Amino acid sequence: MPRRLTWFDRYVKAPLGMLYLVFLLLLAVPVLLWMSLLYWTVQGVRSFRSRGGGSGPREITNRAA
Repeated sequence: MPRRLTWFDRYVKAPLGMLYLVFLLLLAVPVLLWMSLLYWTVQGVRSFRSRGGGSGPREITNRAA
């Protein structure tokens, strides 16, 4: 059986928890947008490079370090 909520739980802990969720949301959304932008940029650069002037697959070279 769950315990009854006290005034401290209801008026202090619950609002602080909601503020914490809002803080995490404000942190997560810009990171999500930035990572998406980086991904799209890299994919665009890769597709641009692969469309470059070659007439076939690139030659694979093994370079020993």
